[in-house]
Amino acid sequence: MFELFFKYSRATFDRGELIFASGWPVWLLVLLCIVGAVAVGFTLVRNHQGLAPAKVVVLGALQTLFWAGLLTLVFDPALVTQTLRPQENSVAVLLDTSASMSYGDDDQSRLQESVAALDAGALPALEDQFAVKLYGFADQTVELESLAAVPAPGPTTDIGDALLSVGDPDLWPPMIDAVSVEPGYELALAA
Repeated sequence: MFELFFKYSRATFDRGELIFASGWPVWLLVLLCIVGAVAVGFTLVRNHQGLAPAKVVVLGALQTLFWAGLLTLVFDPALVTQTLRPQENSVAVLLDTSASMSYGDDDQSRLQESVAALDAGALPALEDQFAVKLYGFADQTVELESLAAVPAPGPTTDIGDALLSVGDPDLWPPMIDAVSVEPGYELALAA
């Protein structure tokens, strides 16, 4: 029933923010509603023409509600919600390229296994929905053109600085998540 009157579900209203698109301040709407209520009351007191007081009060309340509703429509109410659209949001993929990644179990290092795991499915799935930027990090964070451009392992791992450097809003559009690829872990999301 809620959607019938308000077009969107109650959950959408709970997540969204109701604003007035006219740009006029809310206090002006309240002031105009009060002025309208006073005008309706003054008119009804002057011209009640023998109506019972209860009928005058009901009639005044209905006219005031109509006036307030009309003013609210003039202020152009709008519902603002945030949505994610494909390729409009960014995800940073951080690949640990420290010295510990050069060790491995079989004939592949953990770095090679991580690159293969990203290449096999995780990275293409992200690229379908988001603008993806690749970074390699050890003691410094380096932007990668592709997974083939992974640098040689560095001496230490500094994931804190890596997350801070890719989260800099001056460098690129708003990022919704950073994906850190670490050995022995599932892909972890850090906002």
